Amino acid sequence: SIKAAVYRVRFAPFVEAAENLNLGTPHILFKEIMPHVIPYIFINFVSSFRAALEASVGLMFLGALKYNPLHWGVMLNLAIFQTGSIYVPRAVHYPLSIISFVALLLFFTTLLSYGVEEAFRPELRGYE
Repeated sequence: SIKAAVYRVRFAPFVEAAENLNLGTPHILFKEIMPHVIPYIFINFVSSFRAALEASVGLMFLGALKYNPLHWGVMLNLAIFQTGSIYVPRAVHYPLSIISFVALLLFFTTLLSYGVEEAFRPELRGYE
């Protein structure tokens, strides 16, 4: 959790050293604590985004939400049940394209979170 990450970094020796040097609260917060906490915030955002997208597509696929013809869940529902694309080999690209777009979006947001973590966590940076 983000709160646990903040508490873990808050009582780290380098933060206590910055407090003893009287560097000020903005410096301690933005230069010492935030570089360690930003990856956790972003990973939490990505996991919330993933859950929201999967729930939205699933509920719209089942027809439990208000009808929106531009939603991926509705497109998947129409591709499978209206066109019968799981029975017609020539139409299998309709549901597969929607499923692959959702999977790729989730995959690339996960890769973005790894990149943010590598960019902001000082111990993961490679110095030459």
